[in-house]
Amino acid sequence: EWSVIGRMPFRDKTVLVGYWNGWLYFNSGQRDRGPDDPSPKLVIGSTWRTKLKF
Repeated sequence: EWSVIGRMPFRDKTVLVGYWNGWLYFNSGQRDRGPDDPSPKLVIGSTWRTKLKF
C-alpha cells in the first residue's frame, strides 16, 4: 500500500523513478512556474536516491 509522506514545494513534469539493487532513484525533469501557471520554467538535471529496506 502506498502513502504520501510529503510534498515537493513545486510540481515536476517528466519525473523518472526506478528501483535497482535496494536503491530507489528519482530523476527530475522540468518545473512549472507555480500552482496558478503550469507553463514550463527550469529544466532540472538532478538525480536523487535513497536506500530502501523492507
